[in-house]
Amino acid sequence: MAGSSGLTNPLALPSTGAHHTDASLFYDSPSDELWIYYIEESRARKTTKVFKLASLDGVHWQDQGVLFQVPTYTLLSPTVARVNGSYSMWTVNAGAPGCTAGSTVLEYRTSSDGMKWSDARSANMVQVGYVIWHLNISYLAPKQEYWVAVAAYANGSDCGHTVLFFSKSHDGINWTTYSKLVLGPSTTWDDREIYRSSLILDASTNRLKVWYSAASKGEVWHVGLSEGDFDGSLQWLNP
Repeated sequence: MAGSSGLTNPLALPSTGAHHTDASLFYDSPSDELWIYYIEESRARKTTKVFKLASLDGVHWQDQGVLFQVPTYTLLSPTVARVNGSYSMWTVNAGAPGCTAGSTVLEYRTSSDGMKWSDARSANMVQVGYVIWHLNISYLAPKQEYWVAVAAYANGSDCGHTVLFFSKSHDGINWTTYSKLVLGPSTTWDDREIYRSSLILDASTNRLKVWYSAASKGEVWHVGLSEGDFDGSLQWLNP
């Protein structure tokens, strides 16, 4: 994919009375394109629409329109992977309570082209004692596993107080979760919550890298980077 300068923000503007959220950047190797999936929420219209943008250079973006629409809060945090020629999209269904939901469901859809998606089906992921909120899923090809950084809040809390866990899967449907907290608030710039995060595996060094968004108690947001040896991380998760 060619690089260039001159990007103009914003890439998209919401319709009246709505807002955009939960953008997810995905590189599609067959087309050599960057794709962005994001949602537009309208509480007044009680709808969530899923949009897609595509770009060959990261600068000029094509609006590929609305892919599908669902009731508000039944689709959060879309994340996409392509394995064996098929695309999968995972989302979180919080139902009508939204940010204060007492439970959520991880759902997945499949597609042959990244545009037309199947109906949602439930995946098997439970973080005991917590409510799954936002996530990003990556397929770690050298390990032949899906890994996910899961932002979740404790039962009885809300989405403004999330922390980070890891989960993994061989099929993207049945997930192994771990009770160990990967990242929680510190005492400085990330002292309120650890929010939506992304991970990759550097196969050349066997390093697992996690970029995480976090907020301070003063409502200032930053992005941090944490990394460690992949095998060491597995041993730590499985003492």
